[in-house]
Amino acid sequence: MKNIIKDILDKSEKKTAVSYKDKESRVSFDETFGKQKMEIASKIIADNSISLSKKLATK
Repeated sequence: MKNIIKDILDKSEKKTAVSYKDKESRVSFDETFGKQKMEIASKIIADNSISLSKKLATK
């Protein structure tokens, strides 16, 4: 898809910047989503830390 857009822009011989609407809110969404994933992972590890350490010790 990226190459198709680039080819169209090259053929038109116009210099154009492509951006999407609400870019700032998307960045905020991505950061929030990443933070939530890390919080979930840390809760799972914390809740099971003793069993995880035993499993790692036996391997």
